[in-house]
Amino acid sequence: MTALASKEEAIDFIQQIRYEYLKRVNQGTATQNDYSKIIDFFRSPHPVNSYQRVFDNTQFPDCDCFLLSSNELQKYVILRLYSYFYSQQDDFKEICPDAQYVIWSTIFPCVESLKKIQQELKSIQVYQKANNYPNSCEFVQFYLHKLAQAYSLMVILENQLGIERYLATTGLKYDIKFIHSLVQDIRRESNGKLKKTKLEFQIQWNLTAISKIIKKLLGEQVLEDSITCNFVKDQERVIFILIDGMGYTQYLWYREGIKSQKNFAYGLNIFEWLSQFNEYNDTLVLGSTLIPDTGSAIASIYSGKLPTTHGIYASNMYDGINSINIKKIDGVNFDKFVENCPDTFLSSLNKTTIKILDGSGSFTKKNKNSFTKFIFGEFPRERIIPQDRLFKKISGTVQNLSNKLLILGYYPLIDNTSHSIGAFTAFESVEYEKLNLIFIDMLIDLAKNQPFVFDGKTTILITADHGMFEISSKKISLYEIKQVFRDEMAIIPFVSINTRSIFLYNIPLDKIKKAKDVLQDFIDRREIIAEIYTKNDEIIQTLLLNSERYGQTPSPDLILIIEDEGIGVSNDIEDALIFHGGHGGSSCEEVFVPLIQIRLTSHLRTEIMNHFAKIS
Repeated sequence: MTALASKEEAIDFIQQIRYEYLKRVNQGTATQNDYSKIIDFFRSPHPVNSYQRVFDNTQFPDCDCFLLSSNELQKYVILRLYSYFYSQQDDFKEICPDAQYVIWSTIFPCVESLKKIQQELKSIQVYQKANNYPNSCEFVQFYLHKLAQAYSLMVILENQLGIERYLATTGLKYDIKFIHSLVQDIRRESNGKLKKTKLEFQIQWNLTAISKIIKKLLGEQVLEDSITCNFVKDQERVIFILIDGMGYTQYLWYREGIKSQKNFAYGLNIFEWLSQFNEYNDTLVLGSTLIPDTGSAIASIYSGKLPTTHGIYASNMYDGINSINIKKIDGVNFDKFVENCPDTFLSSLNKTTIKILDGSGSFTKKNKNSFTKFIFGEFPRERIIPQDRLFKKISGTVQNLSNKLLILGYYPLIDNTSHSIGAFTAFESVEYEKLNLIFIDMLIDLAKNQPFVFDGKTTILITADHGMFEISSKKISLYEIKQVFRDEMAIIPFVSINTRSIFLYNIPLDKIKKAKDVLQDFIDRREIIAEIYTKNDEIIQTLLLNSERYGQTPSPDLILIIEDEGIGVSNDIEDALIFHGGHGGSSCEEVFVPLIQIRLTSHLRTEIMNHFAKIS
């Protein structure tokens, strides 16, 4: 057994041993007992300790140490480390107690927890009752909670070690890649369990329910169903907050996972704190549109209809010449897509004062048909800049009126941040921390300065248009798609990309079947998991495109919706994609969104005032 001659050699040896144990833990051939003494030795070595007495006479063959059993490998490692400590104590103290101990004692508990989640997903049998909304919500919550736990463990590890999964330094790159692969395995397992359930929610328990819920809360007559029955109908004030991009998995990830990130002054995660009270209910879940996308989803929320009726199946659609962002056009250009759009549900509210607080910073066209007019009708909007002022503005907008009051707030920053720096990352968790603080501030402001709203007649309703998918490392460019069709079919379809969904137009009817096969073969070669539909498939006719739909623009002939890793890009990019989250795909992170209600009662006000008395 050769001695470790230098600090560099010692670090390399320790890293190789760590990699070996990670591999064995993953294979189930090593347990905590097989490496715990190594971690203890990093922290407190001593020249005359028990390791010398126990292992002094142990003889190891002169062979590859990785052929040893896990228990024997631990003995071998400690003997080499003891020898290194005895000969070079200063170097040992520099690299082991303050560095390797921290690394090992952080990484291995994380791996153990992820392996436990993996085992639970495979061993615990959870059954979903057919056509049962409450039970189906519990079914979704079980699997997304496990997935949220996995994402949380990854982020907590990154925060503890001061690294990021795509920016890990050389010494930890393997460890982080290995841990991230465990998270990805858990994601795939969760998505597999929820594959059928996703479509069930998108078909019958979807975003079109929001308009009915708000109408019922404000006393309007609605046809009761399994969703609306969870809400009262005697409210004087409803505050509806749409948090763009906050999927149900992300909500659980922050509410229960990132507990280490709590502001000193406020001292709590507000969603976790509220969950102890009967006034707070976050157990309900909705499904986003088939293309989980802001344009399609918000159109469904405010019209109460699916894209098959309102015609906006994605934000970027083909007008016969170009790919157009439906949110940024007006007049005749908008009318091409939506000839006879359904009325916004806001126009059906009687004796209700409506206040629209729009943090989008866009959609400002007036007196012309546009996306803004589609969702808000003729009601005036107040533009909120900067967007994080939204919650402060909400508390200042609440009034005690003779009419009923509906406040509509749109908060885009979760979506914006996820797109730029990736979902479920340590960087994104900072945006949630900010949301946490400004939401607390709004509740304190209401409790202190607007006590009348805590009369049991005010409900805060929170949901999202879609969730976000984690950073995508695989990509498909517009150029590549066109090239494969040119080479294999001598046609060039028009391609419109909505991040994780891709639409192909202008394919001759007699070539659609072959085009689908060509596209499937292309994504298979790229190892991208996705569903490919034709415009006549039943699911498309049910959720996305109706052959009798409104509008004058072409319908896509093929629709590709990515489920796992993968993202569509308009321009070819040579570098690996990092810090880029997306939506528009069919992962459970993108499809499922929370449906949170908070009833403002005198009891809740008392709890808020008592808890926050020290800073209010």
